[in-house]
Amino acid sequence: MAEGNQLYHAVQTMERKDALSVFMACGTDDWLLEDNRSYSSFLKEQGVSLTYKEHVGGHEWDFWDWAMKQFLDWWIPEDADQGVSSGNVKS
Repeated sequence: MAEGNQLYHAVQTMERKDALSVFMACGTDDWLLEDNRSYSSFLKEQGVSLTYKEHVGGHEWDFWDWAMKQFLDWWIPEDADQGVSSGNVKS
């Protein structure tokens, strides 16, 4: 992804980057791996709170099943039944 991409521009022009919390995951055999690594580095440089994971797999359902479980663990806290926010969803 070139830095002229809308995803880069959106973050660059944000006033409150500290209010953004992002989860990204990519398979180590995914054709988008280098793009994901570049964008995750960019987000860190911009001061965005980022959770980035790589795992064996490609651009396919086996990887996405794993990634969705990782995302839900990140997004929904263990004590969700107590009505406590994970802090990853900001208003």
